[in-house]
Amino acid sequence: MTTASCKTMCCSIYKRIAEIRLSEYDRRLAVYAMRDAEAIADAVVWAKDRIASLGAMLPKLGFKYCGPGGSNPSSL
Repeated sequence: MTTASCKTMCCSIYKRIAEIRLSEYDRRLAVYAMRDAEAIADAVVWAKDRIASLGAMLPKLGFKYCGPGGSNPSSL
């Protein structure tokens, strides 16, 4: 998420930082902290999506249910 293509909530936070009475140094620190937080959030979302996409390519592991007592239904 960058300020160029931000959502309403993101833009309102940057507007609020601009409106608050701060020194220019503190304002820059606040904006940098917001950018860092956005970058971390984007990285977490990217990693989650990447792991989910890799999960679709991995073979499905699991045990098949063989009926009561563990016997194979085809051998009954």
